[in-house]
Amino acid sequence: MAILRRFGFLALASVLVLAAAGCSTPQTRAKERASTFERLKPEDQRMLLQGKIREGLDEDAVYVALGNPSRMTRGQKEGKREYSWIYSRLETRTIPSYRPRVVHLKDGRAVVYDDYVPYYDTYLVDAFEVMFRDGKVIGWKEL
Repeated sequence: MAILRRFGFLALASVLVLAAAGCSTPQTRAKERASTFERLKPEDQRMLLQGKIREGLDEDAVYVALGNPSRMTRGQKEGKREYSWIYSRLETRTIPSYRPRVVHLKDGRAVVYDDYVPYYDTYLVDAFEVMFRDGKVIGWKEL
């Protein structure tokens, strides 16, 4: 229960979800999308297994290389469907916090000490964006 108070339920849930998602690798995702993976050129297969992408790849190939995005954006430009897959990472910051602790001395006096009890704020930060037009990669960037 103390861990829930310290990290907060949402942060703990985020860590558990991301830890479970962390079990996925390009190799396991290539097996999931075997038909997509097998139709690619050998050099593209090697690239995807290294977690890299290039322009012109489709969504399935990007999934093999990078996995599921954290979120997606959608739009349209010049009559063509444009959208992005955004990949996030967890960041944690320490928030200093002090809690008073009373110590009763043998002579009857009470002394107050400040115990350092930091709080940890864990949150998602957008890290990488893959841009698509009509189902094909048109670019990517670090955020």
